[in-house]
Amino acid sequence: ARIGLALAKGLVRGADLPLVGISSLACLAFRQAVAHPGDDVCACYDARREEVYTGTYRWTGDALETIDDERIAAPSSLREQFEARGDDGRDTWLVGNGVQTFEPLGRDDHSRVHPLPAWEQGPSGVAATLLGRRQLEQQGSDDIDVLEPNYIRPSSAEENRRREDES
Repeated sequence: ARIGLALAKGLVRGADLPLVGISSLACLAFRQAVAHPGDDVCACYDARREEVYTGTYRWTGDALETIDDERIAAPSSLREQFEARGDDGRDTWLVGNGVQTFEPLGRDDHSRVHPLPAWEQGPSGVAATLLGRRQLEQQGSDDIDVLEPNYIRPSSAEENRRREDES
């Protein structure tokens, strides 16, 4: 992500074009959210360590709304979150490479949680373009001098360095 963002910054700076940062999780959820307006789409990327990067979104009218902020979560806490919502009449669609963790949720015929098969998932260039254009129209471009990837969790090397500094 850092290399791709550095390349994008160089290209837009040289061409004097605007740049906006968009969420990979929102981009992943976009297609399913548009296909099932009003339902929730929980995007999940494998974060290793038996956790997922996740965010929940909903297509409302003409926009992708964030329902649950992006974070790191254990699959069991997401299962509890889905169960706590009860039957609010919405289905929840699970997308992303972290979905294998949730497979048991979709096996109950009475469940409103639907993990999608791998062939039906993946972020889309169209989603990135549409989300970026909407952000540009509503909030303007990001400051390319301060725009950084949002990794949600520090890398193992960063965590080790922090622990060493604290000792």
